[in-house]
Amino acid sequence: MKWSPIIVAWAVMALVSCDILFSDPEVHVPAVSTTQPGFITDSSAVTGGNVQQDGGAEVTARGVCWSLEPYPEVDDFTTSDGSGLGVFTSQVTGLAPETQYFVRAYATNSAGTGYGNEYYFFTPKAEGGGGDAGTLTDSRDRSEYVWVRIGTQVWMAENLAYMPHVGPSAEQAGIWVGTYNGTSVEEARANAYYDLYGCLYDFNTATGDGWGNGKDICPAGWHLPSDDEWKTLESFLGMGSADLNGEGTRLSGGVGKKIKSAAHWYVILRPRAYCG
Repeated sequence: MKWSPIIVAWAVMALVSCDILFSDPEVHVPAVSTTQPGFITDSSAVTGGNVQQDGGAEVTARGVCWSLEPYPEVDDFTTSDGSGLGVFTSQVTGLAPETQYFVRAYATNSAGTGYGNEYYFFTPKAEGGGGDAGTLTDSRDRSEYVWVRIGTQVWMAENLAYMPHVGPSAEQAGIWVGTYNGTSVEEARANAYYDLYGCLYDFNTATGDGWGNGKDICPAGWHLPSDDEWKTLESFLGMGSADLNGEGTRLSGGVGKKIKSAAHWYVILRPRAYCG
């Protein structure tokens, strides 16, 4: 019996097609993202992650890993925060004061371990063992700021002064300083307003830092407070429940007077971005 070349070719194609159709799908390491660290003290921080894809196999372990060097792995310090897909929270403990740490989330399946994006943060100086106040250093420009603990929260006690670029105050766009109307960062830093009040930021710059990297203008490990975080502060300082969800002027508890600066109120400036 003679075979037609066309029939033979069809048979080979059919076998190859069937092999592709019924073969097991390839398994990859899981896809996971890292939660920006927050609630940073001299010995601990809160972070976590989100396992978005399992890679085709069950996620058997997840958590975060951290170290003193970039790109920590599961051989370094780790947390164990369950398994499977979804969001998880990690408590990082046993940290040393005034130390820079690198952290990223991990997720493991039969193909191996996948890692999320990396963050770094600085632990503050321990003050008198109580941890109620301290200083932090912004790694971007080495500026130092005072922080204070109020209730269960940690807030910056100084206005942010991060200024990678500057524009005229008359335009009130991007980043500007007091009444300075130039574009020189060096000149703006020499302005008297800068030492007292730091910088002013428009909404887009404050919430996205102008570089499109998905993070707000605050130093690593810090963030602009949410409305719920403001409410937590206001409630702790004595604001009534009726005012917490209100709008406009809210005077109960005298909260504003409790947290305002004791000096430098002779100049009226527009509200600025604060980190907490």
